[in-house]
Amino acid sequence: MSPQHPRLTVFARALAAVTASLVVPLTLPTQTAAAVVPWGSVLVPGGQWVSPEVVQLGDFNVYSNGTGGQDQTSAYGLSFECVELAQRFAAVRYGEQKIWPVAAAYQMWSVAPSLQIPFVQLPNGGPTAPQTGDLLIFDHVAAAPFGHVAVVADTGPGYVDIVEQNWSNTNPVGTARLPINGTAMPARETIPIVGWLRSSTAALPLKPTLITRAGLVYPVAGASNFGGPVSLALAQPLVGAAGTPSGRGYWMVGGDGGIFTYGDAQYFGTTVGMHLNQPIVGMAATADGKGYWLVASDGGIFPFGDAGGYGSTGNIRLNQPIVGMSPSPTGKGYWLVAADGGIFPFGDATQGLGSLGSVRLNKPVVGMAPSADGRGYWLVASDGGIFPFGDATQGLGSAGGMNVPSPVVGMTATSDGRGYWLATQGGTVYAFGNARFLANSGVVNPADRVVGIVATVSQH
Repeated sequence: MSPQHPRLTVFARALAAVTASLVVPLTLPTQTAAAVVPWGSVLVPGGQWVSPEVVQLGDFNVYSNGTGGQDQTSAYGLSFECVELAQRFAAVRYGEQKIWPVAAAYQMWSVAPSLQIPFVQLPNGGPTAPQTGDLLIFDHVAAAPFGHVAVVADTGPGYVDIVEQNWSNTNPVGTARLPINGTAMPARETIPIVGWLRSSTAALPLKPTLITRAGLVYPVAGASNFGGPVSLALAQPLVGAAGTPSGRGYWMVGGDGGIFTYGDAQYFGTTVGMHLNQPIVGMAATADGKGYWLVASDGGIFPFGDAGGYGSTGNIRLNQPIVGMSPSPTGKGYWLVAADGGIFPFGDATQGLGSLGSVRLNKPVVGMAPSADGRGYWLVASDGGIFPFGDATQGLGSAGGMNVPSPVVGMTATSDGRGYWLATQGGTVYAFGNARFLANSGVVNPADRVVGIVATVSQH
């Protein structure tokens, strides 16, 4: 509904998150004639903005609310209010409770963390930009005492596309393109945006896929295999990998910076042909999957695509070599981690969260993973010991006290930061927190070894 409409209860129900990777580019329709579209008419078909995998789960259509006075009770609230769309999607897609304990749309913000399947609160202008599938929560003001809620259908440079029910009963189209500057969104027709809610299961079920130095791919417990370069004559062995945001692809990188793309991963550049002071040891992808960084053992950074260069340790004398990196949620910064657990933040990566640089370690650090909101991270050592900093959840578990059959080589966190997987060079995977897997026995040929672990969509 528009802010001027007398039935402001239209701000009482709407849609929520759909997996960022599983969304079809949204075509924004337009109407010119001043008219009320009949109640229940489809404004945006679900298949127009939701992928085939997800649309098969149920009804994701965006409907007209007619004159605003024809609401009918449904399993997901009053049809077709803004909150009804949100509750319908959350229930169909994630198994969320069908009715949230709210009387108005703006109240969805406060109750989200306490739902059966919690949603994470990401404040407007905070460290994390909205992404496809987030719920955009509008505050209540005099012109709109019930607030409003919409779902993010797509994002791009300077804009956020949404789908919504009942923003306006005159010429309703069910979609809008809103501006954004960095992570800050201005008020819409005087109605402020509180922030966005992100489902704690904001992706299809993910499981770990292992990558070896020879290019073999081992999907674990139903994870996906999108291919690998095992049949190619590699100039140098692979040293790392990064998964795409969708979980439907990955990049692999060699010691010379050679890049190999599979699934929906795109190629943006390589360091092959460049003079490198030290070999490449890993990589990380930007949040939108439209770029990546390569990192060398001296901390030299090589950005490609929409990845930015925010600094490096290439000219710094290091006590121990760099072994990995993690980007900040905005993609405008990153942390580098050395084998002694020293942390080097650049760009907007939060500083002062802590490191192990002055701690005597039983085994060297081999990797890191950021928390969901980028205000913390875990470090992992080769014996499977876990070291949380900032708001990275403590007490989820580690393999530090286990007799691991071969050294741990890396870790990857679940999308909500409430769990993680550890991988050994022999292919054993350990899961902690809400990571969806149990420990397995190694599967990699002793002549080869695992060099990367990425999260991919589960096949069952």
